[in-house]
Order: sequence, then structure tokens, then C-alpha cells
Amino acid sequence: MRMWKLAIAGCVMGLSLLPAAHAQFKPTPSPGGGPPGPTTQPAGDQFVFKVCNRAKIPLFVAMLYKVEGNAWRTVGWVDYKPGTCAPVRGTFPRNDFFWYAEDSPGKVTYSGKDAYGCINSSDGFDRTITGEYQCAPNEKVVGFTKIDAASIRDGITLTD
Repeated sequence: MRMWKLAIAGCVMGLSLLPAAHAQFKPTPSPGGGPPGPTTQPAGDQFVFKVCNRAKIPLFVAMLYKVEGNAWRTVGWVDYKPGTCAPVRGTFPRNDFFWYAEDSPGKVTYSGKDAYGCINSSDGFDRTITGEYQCAPNEKVVGFTKIDAASIRDGITLTD
């Protein structure tokens, strides 16, 4: 198991050293592991994603989630002004959902290590990926955080 984690870390480290235009990834989470529309999971396996921005700056949220078979959807940005709490439009898969947030210049980030995907910090994006994806020249690879039971129930709160 430890060797598996080291192998994943090595791949991720190697990926992060490549220029964004040449970085390729498959948006698959590590082992164990408001533009969107409906997904194909049964209603009991869906949840409403709520975000609260308690920071003093506007924040933007991106999502990475499984849609069908081996397909993944990456969507950004849903903007949240300071003090705003609201759900993202639509429902999302309870077991295969990841989020990432940042401010508009990309200097303040809320990243994770549960899955990785390409984002465009200066423009919106909405793509479905079924295999390998090569980041565009204006994109970068970031780490997403897997949604947990408490966040499904209460939503996520972003703070300074």
C-alpha cells in the first residue's frame, strides 16, 4: 500500500513539473477515494452542494465529478461574494464529487489531494472527459478535495 501511495505521489509530482500545456491527466480520484445539470446516479446517491464564503474576498468554486461510466465533468466557476451562502444549481453524485476554490487572481486557493484536474483561472470551463486530457496552454493542474459526509450535510465553509 505504501509503495502504491509513493507511486501515485511520484506521478503527481512529475505531472506538476510539466508545463500546463503538456500536462496530461486522467481525472480519476486516488484509490479509495452553478452550471452543472443532472447526473445519472439514483436520487438517493445525489446531494445538493452548498458553499458559504466567510472570507473577506470573492471566491470562485470549481467541481470535478463522475457523470456516467468512466466520464468525469469539470466545471468552473461558481462565484461567491463575501458573506454569501448558497447551493450550486443542480445535484451531484455523493460518492464521486470533488471541489476546489480560489480567488480571482489565483493567489488564495483551497486545494486538496484527493483528485487532480485542469482549471482555467481566468475564464469559465465546462468539459466532460472520458479518457486522457491534455491541459490547454491557459490551464493548470490543481488538487481537488473529496466531499465528505459532514460537507454533504452542512456544505463547505471557506474562510480567511
